[in-house]
This record gives sequence, structure tokens and C-alpha cells, in this order.
Amino acid sequence: AENRVIASNGILWTPASLATAVQFWSDANTETSLTLNNQAVRQTISQWNDLSGNNRHLAQATAGAQPTLIRGMGNLLRYTQEFDNAYWVKANTTVTPNTTVAPDGTMTADTVVGTAWRNSFLQRGDSLPLGIHTQSIYAKAIDTNSALYIDQFNGTDTNRRRFSINLTTQIITTHLGDSSSVIIQTIGNGWLRVSVVVDSSTAPNNIRFGTDDTSAYLWGAMVNAGSTPNEYIGRNALATDGVDDRMFTDSFVLPQPFSRFSVMTRRDASNDRHILNSRLGTPNTALWQNVATAISMFAGATVSSSQTFTNGQTSQFGELYNGASSSLVNNGNITTGNAGIQGMDGLNIGSWNGSANFSQNDIHSVLILNRLPTTDERQRLEGYLAHRYGIQAQLPGGHPFRNTPPLW
Repeated sequence: AENRVIASNGILWTPASLATAVQFWSDANTETSLTLNNQAVRQTISQWNDLSGNNRHLAQATAGAQPTLIRGMGNLLRYTQEFDNAYWVKANTTVTPNTTVAPDGTMTADTVVGTAWRNSFLQRGDSLPLGIHTQSIYAKAIDTNSALYIDQFNGTDTNRRRFSINLTTQIITTHLGDSSSVIIQTIGNGWLRVSVVVDSSTAPNNIRFGTDDTSAYLWGAMVNAGSTPNEYIGRNALATDGVDDRMFTDSFVLPQPFSRFSVMTRRDASNDRHILNSRLGTPNTALWQNVATAISMFAGATVSSSQTFTNGQTSQFGELYNGASSSLVNNGNITTGNAGIQGMDGLNIGSWNGSANFSQNDIHSVLILNRLPTTDERQRLEGYLAHRYGIQAQLPGGHPFRNTPPLW
């Protein structure tokens, strides 16, 4: 049995055994959960709706305290940094993941090696919707022969664009169609961002990125609507600024034992900050970044347990509040501690209370259960969230859902 919350760009899955336990679930990857102020690529939000059916909507304290919604919906691709994932069909191409530092400073760029000229590529088999789109990717030379190959294939040569670019000389070789719309941006540290317009106004297009019969570093693939490359977006998120951004639910009583699950990307490693907390800050059950490379689960003023969380890293955390037997779970890795007896009085995102300890992080998903999950339920949630956000490689090697997402 399963309980599904359907959204315009995805499905939130909850097993029937958890359906009555879900107190709150908001997810930035679910477009229908968001009430938007405008239609810009980067949007502020007035409300991030709860998907659990409990009507515990998030609101911000003032208009100026609205987090920014980074719309991954603006990127039609998934697994945009994980080219080794099965999402990408590989033709005459091998991928070695996480071999060099990407443009965002994380060790997430892949080495891509092709063996056949004009026939070595990574492809998404699903066609783009009709219209004008821009296809872009970050590329870096490994040697003087390194090339980037881009092809927009619609089954025929109508409106097709196919070209190669030498990543050292930036010389473009046009194989088919018009390459005048190619944009090459120098990013730094040897990285280029290469973009080209896709004309699928009369026929659907598939997209291909490759290296011809050379090797190169690739990262950050994107396809967005329109004729210009948008800011690269890998995952949807609420982005908090560390100054005044804060959102909160109505108050509700949630005693121990209970659990919280979240997915987030760290953006500020310099100060102590509350990421998730109780509604009013008291009782204080907080997920808190307390040093440059750590995140901790707090109960009152006591550190219950801590895990590594470095700048630019996307991770999922499970907080299991159960008195002296409490745990913090970081990508399936568990540390234990004593969380005392404090429960929650609602949820606060982005600060300790309305005026202190503001966070600067990207929040992707937050789930609260009114009980502890079983080991099987916890691992299924971890597997679901990891595959939903493309971070399954961070799960432990023996995790049952590291290689395949769970089936409820």
C-alpha cells in the first residue's frame, strides 16, 4: 500500500505505515507546494505549504524576511552533477565521478572519456517540450585535445545543431546547423560554461553532451526555457541569507519520541546558526551548525550528537529524539546522544527565534514524524530522499538503497 502526494514535477512517496505519523512535510522540489510572488527565475515566497495534510503552513515574519526560492524547476534535467547515474544514457563513453573540483568549489566534477568521434555522448532520452530552450554545461580541459561535443537530436536534421569546441583554444567546429548562438563563458580555474539555443518549436529534441574521442571534466548540465542561459540550478531549495530570513509554522505540541528528516546544502561555515528549531525557540530542539565543519542536534543547551557538514555539501539528516537514546543520522551514518525530555512546539526554519542565530543554508526538504521510524522505514526514507536529490553516493556502502531507490 502507498500514499502519494502528486505534484507537477514529481511525487512524494509515503508508505502507508507512516501516513498517520507525518506531522509536516514541505519539499522545494514540489512546485504545487509553493505560493509565489512573481514568475522570475529566482523567486521569493510568501508561503511554503505543508504537504502532510495537517494545514501547518509556513509563513515568514515580515515581507523582508522571505527566503528565496531557487527554482530547480527552471532546470529540466536531473542528476546534473552525477553523470555516472543511470539517468544518463552513455554512448561510447565512460564516466569517473568526483575527480576534480567543480566551479562551486566541491569535489563533484566528473571525468568523461569518449572513444568515438561524434558518437561519444551522454544523452537524456526524454524529449524536451516544444519551444525554444537553452542547453548548457560546464567543461574543463584535461589536455590540449580535450573537446566538448553538443548535439540536439530530434530524429532528423531539422533544426538540429551539432558542434564541437576545443576547450583549450575555444575554437568551434560546426558539424551541422548554426553555431552562431553558442555562448562561451570563462568561469575561472580553467572552467568554461558553454551554452547553445535548442529549437524544438516544430519537433521534440533530445540533448547530448560528450567529449568526442577525447577526455574532459564535465559538471552542471542544464536545460532551461528561453533563448538565454539562466543561472545554473542543480536542486530546488529555499535559500536563507543568514541575516533575517526565517519561516515558521503554527504552534503544535509534539512530545518525544519524535523524528525530523531534512535535506539541505550548507552555504555558510563561519558562524553558529540554527537551521531547524522549535516554533518559538523554547523548548529548544534544534539542528544547528556549530563549527566550520560540523552540524549538531541540540536539546536545550546540550549537544546531543554531531556530524560533518562542509561548505557546499548537500546532505540529509535524520534527528531521532528519544531521550537518552537519541540519534543524529547523516546520510545513513548514526551518532547517538542524550536529547533530554524536550519536545517541539511547532517548526522554525532559519533561526533560533525571530531575532537570533539566523542560518545561511539552502533547505530542500523537511519532514516531521510524530514517532520514531523503524529501521526499515528510516532506511527507506533515506533511500528515497537520496535518490530524489541525487546524493545517493553519500549513503554508506552497505545501505540497502544506495544503488536503487526503495519501492514502498
